[in-house]
Amino acid sequence: MKDSRADKVFSVVNTALVLLITFCIGYPLYFALIASFSDQSQVALGNTIFWIRDFTLSSYRAILNYEPFWRSYGNSIIYTVSGVLFNLFLTLPTAYVLSKRSLPGRRFLNWIFIFVMYFQGGMVPTFVTMDSLGLVGKPIIIVLLGGLSVYNLLVCRAFLEQTVPQEVYEAARLDGASELRQFWHIVLPLSGAIIAVLSLYYAVERWNDYFNALVYLNTKEQMPLQVILRELLIINERTLDLKYASVFVASLPMLMIYPFVQRFFTKGVLMGSLKS
Repeated sequence: MKDSRADKVFSVVNTALVLLITFCIGYPLYFALIASFSDQSQVALGNTIFWIRDFTLSSYRAILNYEPFWRSYGNSIIYTVSGVLFNLFLTLPTAYVLSKRSLPGRRFLNWIFIFVMYFQGGMVPTFVTMDSLGLVGKPIIIVLLGGLSVYNLLVCRAFLEQTVPQEVYEAARLDGASELRQFWHIVLPLSGAIIAVLSLYYAVERWNDYFNALVYLNTKEQMPLQVILRELLIINERTLDLKYASVFVASLPMLMIYPFVQRFFTKGVLMGSLKS
């Protein structure tokens, strides 16, 4: 069938909007890249809008000699990897339990999770709780906070409901398989796509987090990368040669991970977003 005139107009407008959104998202990173390789006087004069001017590696040499940047970089890697593992440890078993229609009180439990997604205790009660547990000022608190995203939990639950038929669980129970065995030998092997997507979601959230570190950590040696970037970009105006190179280097891990996870998005997110 040939596209109607309305279909063609829609395609043109849709393509234009997608290109515009892509430009708005991609240009800041592109500008940081070309500015990091340009002479800083050219950047200050606004001559590096679309291309590199007076190519130089001085920004990257400055980064190599800036010890707080690399210390915080290592901290962020540790916090992100440990945090994502902790997130998956909580999200996957919880989603598995909630995906079982035979679970008593399943609907009530789902509403409880949805309720706390919109209504939370707030920063002060959380701080008081963490302080009473003796966790304030300790790096482990960055890993423990934000252990479970309800949105990711609901996506994972829906994915499992669509992927693993309830009859499979019933057959496994008849064969004598325990809940742990069902989770380990049935659910996990079928959940590669959603695990990859959740790992990316949690990794981006962990990598970009700086507020929790500002509130709960006390020493600069414990701070993640985003706190140091905040100092470079906002507080210390004299480090122009570090700013753009720091932004680009800080973005590299997530940019490198995304291409490997992209192929799982259709199967993981779209299937997980379907209402069962």
